[in-house]
Amino acid sequence: AGTAGAKAGGRDPTKLKKSDPKGAFGLEKDWLLQKSADEKRAYAAKILRADGAVAKALFGAKSTGTVDADVLCEVAVARLDVLDGPSSAVGKALAALELVASAPRFELTASFLSNGQKGSVETSLDAALAKGGAVFEAQVGRIKEGFKM
Repeated sequence: AGTAGAKAGGRDPTKLKKSDPKGAFGLEKDWLLQKSADEKRAYAAKILRADGAVAKALFGAKSTGTVDADVLCEVAVARLDVLDGPSSAVGKALAALELVASAPRFELTASFLSNGQKGSVETSLDAALAKGGAVFEAQVGRIKEGFKM
């Protein structure tokens, strides 16, 4: 019955939304809908991608609002947790985080990260570097700089 409802146009609340968040509030609202670790990893990979569309919407010069530090930390760590694949997966995740960390308004959000939150992101970055290899050292360094580590 659930499958028929979904095919008939009904919405399945367990599926990810098709549209990207347009701002901080949308990201936070959508993030809270992701209940399991798998859903969070999948959502983080969906929104933090190398095309930079969501990074621009959330942290670009024309963005409004500030992403909650807890949400930012959780999304970044979840995005880096997707790195079970080849080094190209590491590269995509790091490219996406570098776009976020270098966006015009990112510094404001990063200023609200606690030392513990920065430590969580740093641990995930170090694990990504270990998986991806030395070729990603400079990129990880730039991301850490953006996160004020």
